[in-house]
Amino acid sequence: MEEKRRFRPSRKLGQNFLIDTQVARRIVGAAAIEPGEPVIDIGAGTGALTRHLLEHPSNPRVTAVEIDKRLAEELERRFGDGSRFELVRADILRVPVDRLLPGAPAQGVVLTNAPYSISGALLRWLMQAAPRIDRIVAMFQEEVIERILAEPGNKTYAMLTVACRFHFRVERCFSVHAGAFRPRPRVESTVIRLIPHRTPPVAVVDSGLFMSVARAAFSQRRKTLRNSLRAGAKSLPGGAEAVDRALERAGIDPGLRAEMLDLDDYARLANGFG
Repeated sequence: MEEKRRFRPSRKLGQNFLIDTQVARRIVGAAAIEPGEPVIDIGAGTGALTRHLLEHPSNPRVTAVEIDKRLAEELERRFGDGSRFELVRADILRVPVDRLLPGAPAQGVVLTNAPYSISGALLRWLMQAAPRIDRIVAMFQEEVIERILAEPGNKTYAMLTVACRFHFRVERCFSVHAGAFRPRPRVESTVIRLIPHRTPPVAVVDSGLFMSVARAAFSQRRKTLRNSLRAGAKSLPGGAEAVDRALERAGIDPGLRAEMLDLDDYARLANGFG
């Protein structure tokens, strides 16, 4: 591929270029793109996914987002003449999803092979953008995937787990070998599919409060649930005085730790502050 010879990955931007054509095809295939669906290619890089998206039989309109000036110019040179291609040279974390999906209420498909250094921030962006997205196919390092898919009681169970499960149905697709990238990463990679929930997966009165309670609980995860919630009570209605009452209403042992609660537990706890 021409782009393999021309560009040196930026350490500053955490770049590892996907060079395996078969992997790129599998990622695009996992998105199951249908005719007329707009697609956002986040961290388009050398165009590994962009090329296959534009060649897809459903003929999607592709909006590629790339922060690197060198790569953006190359993407424009390679694909800019096409009527179904748009390039947004920007930091995805600073771009509102409505800029990428004009013409509400259209929902789009997101594919991303963005640098792993922004995985957490990118997932938060995807959560905020979820109402405008039908499905997401994303590649992350295996460590992040393990946290997303962790079960209560597991040491990898974290705020990220709760937030992702609250916003998405998560499906593991396939693993990607290190040789699929240049340079070879020192971590394992996995592709997942995220399907945004159209209604909360648990019975909550206030979704924002649900997230605030979970964040407070995990803010000091070595402490008991009661102490963590009281420490983060400034973000909760009623402050520290409401914590014991909410725990009692929810029927949750205040001596537990945040990683022991599942989504239903957090929903009852959040509702207990109401």
